[in-house]
Amino acid sequence: MKAKQIFLFLTITTGFLMMSFVFPQDQKKPGSWEIPLIAQTVAKTKKYDAIVAFGVIIKGDTYHFDMIANECTRALMQLSLDYSIPVAIEVLAVNNLKQAQERASQNEQNKGIEGALAALKTLQTLHNIKSE
Repeated sequence: MKAKQIFLFLTITTGFLMMSFVFPQDQKKPGSWEIPLIAQTVAKTKKYDAIVAFGVIIKGDTYHFDMIANECTRALMQLSLDYSIPVAIEVLAVNNLKQAQERASQNEQNKGIEGALAALKTLQTLHNIKSE
């Protein structure tokens, strides 16, 4: 199986402060709400074998948290099905920064590592199915 690339990007949303880092181009975007659109644009290029979407949404005092978390996840899952590309959804919906840090630390709870490994395993499984 000839590998292309895996597209990785990170976004952090906390209250009204939104920061984002997109790799490898290091482009900035507003926040987690935009993750599905960026992932869709990446999938359309057909340059990447998989997408790993990293994000952190920290709960505030409004329903906005639930809306962003649920719809981001739903859209990424639909994108995976529509484009037949593995999309590892590692958009963490947490109550506070401590929970996010625990899931991003160098330990067995690291969701980034988990997402990347899931994307690689899915690629291998799809390759095996297509090879039969």
